[in-house]
Amino acid sequence: MGQWRVAVAGGTGRTGREIVRYLNAEEGIEVVGVVARSLAGQSMSVVLPGLKRHIPIYGDLAELLRIDPPHVLVDFTTPQAAKRHFFMCIERGINPIIGTTGFTDADIAEFAEACAAFKIGAAVIPNFSIGALALRLAAQVVAGMLDDVAVLETYPHSKRDLPSGTSQRLAALLATGGPDNPKAVPIHSVRLDGVLPQQEVRFGGQGEMVAISHLVSDRACFGRGVAMAVKKIAKFPTLIQDLDFFI
Repeated sequence: MGQWRVAVAGGTGRTGREIVRYLNAEEGIEVVGVVARSLAGQSMSVVLPGLKRHIPIYGDLAELLRIDPPHVLVDFTTPQAAKRHFFMCIERGINPIIGTTGFTDADIAEFAEACAAFKIGAAVIPNFSIGALALRLAAQVVAGMLDDVAVLETYPHSKRDLPSGTSQRLAALLATGGPDNPKAVPIHSVRLDGVLPQQEVRFGGQGEMVAISHLVSDRACFGRGVAMAVKKIAKFPTLIQDLDFFI
C-alpha cells in the first residue's frame, strides 16, 4: 500500500496527541481524522499548535467512518470505547490497532475470534515502545538461565489499570513450568505522584541478581511502534499481541 490512511481515537489525550504528531510526520501515512468527544468539530491544530495541516476532530467514530473512512484505526481511549471501536472496524474491513489497556482474557478471545471470522488483521498491544520490546526480549533470554523472577512497575496515579497491561503481558510471557503447570510471575505495582512510568524485571539466583528496566520519559516513544504496526497490519489475518511481529 502506497499511502496508509489512519484515524486516531483518543487523539486529543496525552498519549494520543503524541501519536498524531508522530504519524503526521511519518512518510507514507496520512492522518485523516481524530475521534474525541472534547473539541469535536475543531482541528488538531488546537491541540498541536505546530501542526501545518488540517486534521478534523470528530465526536464519535461512526461520524468519521461515514465521512472519511480510514484504512487503519489507532485507538488510545478506554477499554469500553476501544472494544466498541474494534468491532466497528472489523465489520467494515478496517484494521484496528489498539494501544488501550485493561482488557480481560475474555475480551482478547473475542477479538481473536472476530479477526479469524472476518480474516482481517488487528493488533492489541499494551506497549508500543521499542524499549519495552527490548526489555521483553532481553528478559526472555535471561529467563532461560534464572527462573526466580518478578516484575516491578511504577506509575503515577493516573494509570488506571493495576497492574498495567504491559506488566501483565510481560509476566504471562515469562511464566515458567510449561502449559500444564505454569508458575505465575508476581507483579509488584507502585502508584505514586511525580514518577515516570517504569517496568523492571528482576531475576534471582544463588548469590546473584539480574535487573532489566525500561523508563518512559516522553510519550513520543510510542509513535515508532505504532507507525510500524500501521504499515504492516494488513499483512496479517489474525490478532497480533506483540510488537516484534512488525519489526
